[in-house]
Amino acid sequence: DAESFVHSFVRLFPRAERPRVEDACLRISAKVSAWLGGQVLLAGIIGGTAALGLFLMGVPYFYVLALIAGIGEMIPIVGPLLAAVPAIAVAFTVSPALALGVAVFFFVQQQFENHVLVPKVMERQVGVSAAAVIVALLVGGTLLGIVGAILAIPTVAILQVIFEELTVEASPD
Repeated sequence: DAESFVHSFVRLFPRAERPRVEDACLRISAKVSAWLGGQVLLAGIIGGTAALGLFLMGVPYFYVLALIAGIGEMIPIVGPLLAAVPAIAVAFTVSPALALGVAVFFFVQQQFENHVLVPKVMERQVGVSAAAVIVALLVGGTLLGIVGAILAIPTVAILQVIFEELTVEASPD
């Protein structure tokens, strides 16, 4: 029922401003949808690389563990850590050296994801600069923990649209 919600919200503004507000609402909706698509893309990348890495290391049930890693990617901060635990435990049943290798693999994968993938994917998908993504995640995570980290990028995207609307010069009619 998003369309009626937007229509009701737009009616709160003066008649002359309604098309501009409606346009801003549509842009915000597009950015939030793009963020969600970016999250799914990141989960797929992490799941795929985890499957490949765990397979190459010879970890049993690598496909199930990779699925857990992909799903864990959707939960900021603690998700990847929680997803690594079952993989390390399964690897430990084979050998302690393999468990250590899996732990190192997940650590490296997470560092690459945090410092390269998330900023680049969100910049491309949402149109928020990589620096803004990193700052938003740091501020959101610090202020509100996991919830803040989840909401950080869509919040920055919404604020970006609002800022653009407020700073745009009125076009001469």
